[in-house]
Order: sequence, then C-alpha cells, then structure tokens
Amino acid sequence: MPTTLPETVAFDWVVTGGAAGLLLGLAIGLVIGWVTRIKLKARLEAREAELAARSDADSERERALSIAAERLRATFDELADQQFRSHSETFLKLARENLSVHHERARGDLAAREQAIENLVRPIREALQRTDAQIQELEKARRETHGGLQAQLEAMAASHAALSVETRNLVNALRRPEVRGQWGEITLRRLVELAGMVEHCDFTAQAHLATATGSIRPDLVINLPEGRQLVVDVKTPLDAYLEAVQAENETDRRAATARHAS
Repeated sequence: MPTTLPETVAFDWVVTGGAAGLLLGLAIGLVIGWVTRIKLKARLEAREAELAARSDADSERERALSIAAERLRATFDELADQQFRSHSETFLKLARENLSVHHERARGDLAAREQAIENLVRPIREALQRTDAQIQELEKARRETHGGLQAQLEAMAASHAALSVETRNLVNALRRPEVRGQWGEITLRRLVELAGMVEHCDFTAQAHLATATGSIRPDLVINLPEGRQLVVDVKTPLDAYLEAVQAENETDRRAATARHAS
C-alpha cells in the first residue's frame, strides 16, 4: 500500500530523532566513561601511592624489626653470656665445693683403706721377713755345707787319685812273681786265722824241712789230728785276671776271665 506523506515525515523524524538520541547517548557514555576512567586512574594512583607508602612503611618496619632483632639478639647474647658466666661461676663454685667434699671423703676413705691394707699386709710382710731370715740362714747353712762338701769332695778326689796311684802301683807290683807270692802268703795266713787257727799250734808258716833230696820250705803246714799234716804251697796267678780287669771290650774280658778260671 503506498505510503502517505505524513507517515513519511513521521518516519524521518523518528529516524532523525533516534540517531540524535543515539549520538547523544554515545556522547554521554563517552563522557561518563572518560570521567569514570579519570576517577579510576585517580583512584589507582591513590592506591598505588598508598601501596607505595605501605611498601615503604613495610620496609621501614622491616628495617626497624631487623634493627630491633639485632639489638634483641645482641641483648639476648649479652644476657645469655652473663647468665652463662653466672651459671658457670655458680657451677664451678658448686663443683669446687663438691670436689672438696669428695676429696675430703676420698682422703678419709683412702686413709681407712690404707690402714685396712696395712693390717692385711702386715702379717704377710712379717711372714715374708721371717721367711727371708730363714732363707738367709738356710743359704748360710747351704754355703757352709757346700763348702764342707766341696772340701770332702776335694779330699775324696785326692784320696781317689792317691788310691788310683796305689792301685796302679799294686797292679804293677802284682805283676812281679815275688810280690804275688808274698801277697798269696799273706792272704793264706789271713784265711787260716779267720778259720780260727793259731800259729805254732794249728799251723806253721814257712817251715824249713830237711829231706833226702834237700831242704824245702812250704808256705804253710797245717797240723791235723793223729799226727798228720797238710802241706800247702800257695800260688797266685793274676796275669789273666789283671788282663780281664783292664780289657777294653767284652770279648777280651771273657777270654781273660776264662784263662784266669782255668
């Protein structure tokens, strides 16, 4: 349907008025936004200034706290040092007192223990002294006995040496026939005397008898009952016996002993 003029004019007015209102609204919005921005910027700057002031205050407080902490630490260290010195002196004083008490007590205990040990050791020491005296006496007696034994041993050694010499002389002498004969005669006389016979009664030694062939001299004439007589002429074969005694091995000794027995 075709538009009429009044309607067209009305529409144009509406459109023109709406545009103007829109522009006005935009302008008002811009003004309000600008004002708001200014306010916000001012508030932000104020907040930043406040924050900066707070930051400075915080830094100042931190410095103050640090200084206070240093002073407090120094004061605490000084107080602690004073307290430590005081406690150390008190502790040392108490320790000295306790040590003095313990020292006196230990000295008393030590004296008592020394006395107790002395009482225990005294009998042992006296017994040791007596034992030492007895040992010295025994040692003296031992030395005297040793000296006597030494003298006796020396005398025995001298006697043994002399006996060895005499034995050697006897052996050498017994190798001579006349000496062996005399030794045999003496032994025969001792034998009949030990049998209870009496010379010139029971026997006659070295009696000279005259015979048709000449005189004889037996070593011993034993008188028997009924006028009988036993004539004895002693012989002493010692060569084989002496060889047996001086033999260096068993074979020679047995051979010499067998010759002596035969």
